[in-house]
Amino acid sequence: MKNKIADNKIQCLPALGFYMTCVFVIYHVMIPLQSLSDLDLAIYKWTNTLNEQLATIALSYFFAITGFLLFRNLSKSTILRKIKSRVMTLLVPYLFWEFLVLGIYYLTGRFRSMDIFTFYLKSMFLFGGFPPNIPLWYIYTVFALTLLTPILLLLLKNKVVGFITVMVSFFAVQFVTTNEACSAFASYGIVPVAIKYIPSFLLGAYFGLHFPKPDDLESLKVIAFVLVFGVLLSSKDLVDLRTSLILASIPMLLIRFFPARLCKERKIYNVSFILYAIHYPIYQYILDLIKSLQPTGFSVSAVNIIFRAVFLPAMIGLSYLLYKLLSRFTPKLLKLITGSRAVRQNSALATK
Repeated sequence: MKNKIADNKIQCLPALGFYMTCVFVIYHVMIPLQSLSDLDLAIYKWTNTLNEQLATIALSYFFAITGFLLFRNLSKSTILRKIKSRVMTLLVPYLFWEFLVLGIYYLTGRFRSMDIFTFYLKSMFLFGGFPPNIPLWYIYTVFALTLLTPILLLLLKNKVVGFITVMVSFFAVQFVTTNEACSAFASYGIVPVAIKYIPSFLLGAYFGLHFPKPDDLESLKVIAFVLVFGVLLSSKDLVDLRTSLILASIPMLLIRFFPARLCKERKIYNVSFILYAIHYPIYQYILDLIKSLQPTGFSVSAVNIIFRAVFLPAMIGLSYLLYKLLSRFTPKLLKLITGSRAVRQNSALATK
């Protein structure tokens, strides 16, 4: 019975991934207009702040769950197989969607000079900036972390030493991001954004290695320790560290306590990666159109709430349409460009 409960928790991952992707879509789309009043502007800023906080939780979840699945049932004998698997599930889809968007942007004239084109090309591989399809920076970052698996396994394989390593990572990120001696590295390209989620990845990896069953009681004690430790940090100088500790603990809590009734297998969950990949480029073109029209006299808060309420289901519908067409006519292509996510059965997650 206990094993069945643990497996059911793993079955929740596609559902959680879908809902977290929806959070990202809502966060990424924003229509900047002139506000009609101070109240209008205040509501606009409040909703944006709320969306930003939810997106931060969602990104922490994606880093943590990637580490969890990578290190779940990991051993020296399976390292190479898992890294090869991530080439297909992370790197190949990343390259496909980035080069596709890069080509579309170039053909439609979004690049005004070859310098910008070259910058985007370099940003896809060297972390010098966000890639053309901005949300996919996370995919390449976790792939880079995947390449460090042999080293991370050595640091995390002992339960006590591994936990110390994870906790040290939180303080290390705090040091790097606040120390002037590290400013050149901490301010390079997307490093300031990426580095703060590394502890989430490591904590997820630690849980995958030592607590592969999410319902393990001991794992809950570890989560509670990290969460309480973060809450108790009251110094103003350690706000970022406290936030990082709390954020990193949330994903594992979500896996453990996510309602089972929402975990039933649904085809809509298969569109998560397509939704993640297509929403931002489409939004960019809609934003260009709105800017060209220069609309005035509209409530900026109302416009953004309504736009998000319409845009999200529209993107889900489009993603589902693409999923159905590709699964029917080119299933191999669908598997390639989504890293098998759109065709993988939930039960397979337990062994990936």
